[in-house]
Amino acid sequence: LEEAAPEVLLVELPAEMQPWLPWLGHEETRAPVALAAAPADGGGGPAFYPFADFSPELAAVRWAVRRGVPVVACDLPLADRAW
Repeated sequence: LEEAAPEVLLVELPAEMQPWLPWLGHEETRAPVALAAAPADGGGGPAFYPFADFSPELAAVRWAVRRGVPVVACDLPLADRAW
């Protein structure tokens, strides 16, 4: 990531996780940590995303937050029927 120097970091997480990404990368957040969400429309089941220190997504989010690079949850919302 350092070499690529992205302007924005996209992570494969549903859109519902977006508000939690700054907390996932917060310097005081300690792994193991998990994010959980359910579709806003009440349909479908919940989603659970565990992270450990060796998780590439967690490492990338931490990197981006430390450098002020915006992080965007780029997957479909949980309510989307494509799931």
